[in-house]
Amino acid sequence: MLERLYVNNFRTFQNFELRTGGLHSALFCGKNGAGKTALGSVFALFQQIGAGKSRVGELVAPDDFWLRQTALPMRFELEVRLDGRLFAYTLVLELPERFRELRVLEESLTVDGTSVYRRRQGAVEVGKGTGPVTLTLDGHFVALPLIQVADTDDFETWKTWLRRMLVLAPLPASMSGISSGEASSLEWNAQNFSAWLTGLLAQDPGAITTILGALQQMMPDLSTLRNLPAGRDGKSLFVIFKDDNARFEVPFDALSNGEKCMFLASAIVAANENTGPIFVFWDEIDNYVSLDEVDFFVRFLRHAFHKGGQIFVTSHDASAIRAFSRENTFFVARKSHMEPSMLRSFADSPPPQGEDVATAFLEGDLNL
Repeated sequence: MLERLYVNNFRTFQNFELRTGGLHSALFCGKNGAGKTALGSVFALFQQIGAGKSRVGELVAPDDFWLRQTALPMRFELEVRLDGRLFAYTLVLELPERFRELRVLEESLTVDGTSVYRRRQGAVEVGKGTGPVTLTLDGHFVALPLIQVADTDDFETWKTWLRRMLVLAPLPASMSGISSGEASSLEWNAQNFSAWLTGLLAQDPGAITTILGALQQMMPDLSTLRNLPAGRDGKSLFVIFKDDNARFEVPFDALSNGEKCMFLASAIVAANENTGPIFVFWDEIDNYVSLDEVDFFVRFLRHAFHKGGQIFVTSHDASAIRAFSRENTFFVARKSHMEPSMLRSFADSPPPQGEDVATAFLEGDLNL
């Protein structure tokens, strides 16, 4: 479970710190440009590293420095508690003069304060005690995806948690029911949803029961799903609806955008319950969901993560905001485009007396 995130000199963030206090769900609201999507970009960076992307130039660019202050390093810190142990990962990047791409200045992973590996520029020290091994690595590559650490499961536990993160801003129109093979990770726009679903079901066939149970809470006439062979290695997803008098089968591509979001949410719940726990960041969770269903949709996802895993979302919608308590709601703001993002927890500083969070936000009564 993510406990702390610190970001400095990246996009809208300068000395930015998020402490979640063990929350299983959290909402981030704020005006356009405040930094909500940038927060998702931070989580996406960690997920890409876990998935194996190692070249720094493919993860960040010089324009990602806050106000293009390239003379100062860019810093990321992530603390996560897994199976009762605290994993702390730090990545510091720099852009020396006349360099086109950023390079690693510092990198480290500790578990309960004990070093798994640490790095200063190209020198990577792996292990602890009297027998650490020092490796040399090109500064333009992050070490985590490239090195091996012997005699510990902690290293693989950490990479697995990062790899399985889901960072999403779904575009349902691009979500196809046709897949060619399996995908181990879900793209940010969910366009490879069918391939990811196929991989999830291959890993745990029992996940289909969780998916159907979740879907039927939102679509009571749904009967079952069929993921049929299509071509040499492909699959084609079909949805079957049924009532007392009829049975109707449609390809996944024929569903509405909102219905595709319901399928996505149900598969995420199954991934968390059957192969998780996982961390999810969903930007603009209310997009494409009808106004009368937003409240149920958000509360459904919050409840599904109550016993394990974490889901963080952003929204401008009043119904989505009201689906969260003050303890789970954060306000992100910037005074101007020349100022960094600031974070306010409503647990520590509630809205004006007599107003709920949604009303205070929509009426502009929140100030940092």
